[in-house]
Amino acid sequence: MTAASSSLRATPDEITQETLRRQQDARLVRLLAVSVLAAIFLLTALVSLWQWQRYNAHREDLAPRIARLQGLLGARDTLQNTTAAARNAAARYAYPSTTDIAHAESDFQSKVRQLFQQAGMNIANTRQLPTQEQEESDLLQLELDVTGDLPQLNQVLHNLPELTPFMRVDSLNLRAMRIATAQQPNPEQTLNIRIRIRCNRLRGGEA
Repeated sequence: MTAASSSLRATPDEITQETLRRQQDARLVRLLAVSVLAAIFLLTALVSLWQWQRYNAHREDLAPRIARLQGLLGARDTLQNTTAAARNAAARYAYPSTTDIAHAESDFQSKVRQLFQQAGMNIANTRQLPTQEQEESDLLQLELDVTGDLPQLNQVLHNLPELTPFMRVDSLNLRAMRIATAQQPNPEQTLNIRIRIRCNRLRGGEA
């Protein structure tokens, strides 16, 4: 028993060596722990830097758009006034798209007939020609057979551009005629006129 017990006893050198090994192991563990923490910190920093760079790039990409939006907001009143002016101008030159095509044709014919009647001309016939669809507008066409003298025709042609929306002559055919009566054996010259007039109606959104 004495021999076995003595063989289990460690010498001072062995104890010292064992202590040194344990200290080295502890330092190695601490070094590994510090290395892992440093790696985690570095990875976190790299990810944060990458995200920040993406954010800056995205912000720089959005900056011109934001500036444009801010400019539009600042010019909102001006744009609204410009839009209103454009709508008024469009209404001067064409029926708005919100006007039903049948209503536009009826209004067109009514205004033209009234124009000739106010000039004292006789309307023999009125034909609403088929409306032509164009890229941005519908073309309304009206053809009339009327009789009257030259001053009456001049009055019609003078007043036609004043109508709203803008109306224009597409074709005009004149034929002189005289109607003699017992009261007027030598009457003033009368014109037999066939005239085609056009105007437009906008298509798409509101005028």
